[in-house]
Amino acid sequence: MVSAGDTPDSFKEAMRRYASGVTLITVHAADQAPIGMTATAFSSVSMDPRLVLICLHSETRTYERLLRSGYFGVNLLAAGAEEISNLCSRPGGTKVLPPEWLLNRPEWTAPAVRDSLAFFDCEIYRHFPAGSHHIVVGRVRGIGLAEAPADAAGPPDPLLYFQGAYRALQAPPAPAVTTTSEPVGTAAQPARPVSSTKGSAS
Repeated sequence: MVSAGDTPDSFKEAMRRYASGVTLITVHAADQAPIGMTATAFSSVSMDPRLVLICLHSETRTYERLLRSGYFGVNLLAAGAEEISNLCSRPGGTKVLPPEWLLNRPEWTAPAVRDSLAFFDCEIYRHFPAGSHHIVVGRVRGIGLAEAPADAAGPPDPLLYFQGAYRALQAPPAPAVTTTSEPVGTAAQPARPVSSTKGSAS
């Protein structure tokens, strides 16, 4: 490892080397249209009460809308959700979520993405500035979990992001099969016949 100094470029490059899951932060626009914003800055905070946090740039329309609404959703995107992530990561672009991507549940306030690994329905608990961003802490009011496919032992794989590109989990290699063999250079010895000695007559 070498010293890279303390510059904006070295900071960005160091953060690019942190592999993370991809989340979609959701809320309703002023006209109640479901909108989303792709984010990787997400973490759990507390179990009691159940709290999570997200980090949003202070000048984004999504952050402004969150404050006005008082709630937001966090969708943990599954592998294969690149289209959703790309749509909601474009600066200044339209980020309205199509109805076919959403799951309507009356007990949840924020929009939930149908094929997410998990969903957190949150109300704003605290928010405070941190440099160019705001840290928003949400109190979890509802949780959704993806069901495992019929032919799988667990939920689908997550959508990952590393070095500026989407990544996928890779299954670990199968353990090597160990076989027992004779030491090199040692030949198998034939069985020695058992000899029998007759006793002499007295």
